[in-house]
Amino acid sequence: MAGIKHTHVPYKSAAPASVDLVGGHISAAFPSISLALAHAKSGRLRLIGVASMKRADSLPDVPTISEAGVAGFEVLSWYGLLAPAGTPADIVQRLNHEITRGLNEADSVDRIKLSAASRSGRRLQTSTRF
Repeated sequence: MAGIKHTHVPYKSAAPASVDLVGGHISAAFPSISLALAHAKSGRLRLIGVASMKRADSLPDVPTISEAGVAGFEVLSWYGLLAPAGTPADIVQRLNHEITRGLNEADSVDRIKLSAASRSGRRLQTSTRF
C-alpha cells in the first residue's frame, strides 16, 4: 500500500514486540495505544500514527496513518465473548445484557476511551453470524 519493504517478525504477544521495539531490535510495530503510551511518554518510542481512520481521543496530536500519507490505511480488531454451541438462548441473552450494561458504566467507558478503543454496540443477532 505504501511501497515500504519490510520483514514480518511474528511474536506471541505484543509485550515482547514492544520490548524489542524499545530495545532497537525492530524498527516499527503496531502495538496497542495503551502499551505504547508509557514508552512514548518516557521518550523511548515515537508515535508516528494511529491505525484507525479517526484520531484517538487520548492522542489528539498523533495523526492517523492515512493523514500521514498512506491514504485509506486502517487496521481494525475486535473482541467478542464466545459461548459453547448449544448454550441456551436465555443464558446467552442474559450474558449479553449484563456485559452490555457493564460496558456502558462510566468507568468502563473511560477505560475504553483511554485505550483508544470503541464499543460497537453490535446486536446479539448480528454477532451470532460469526
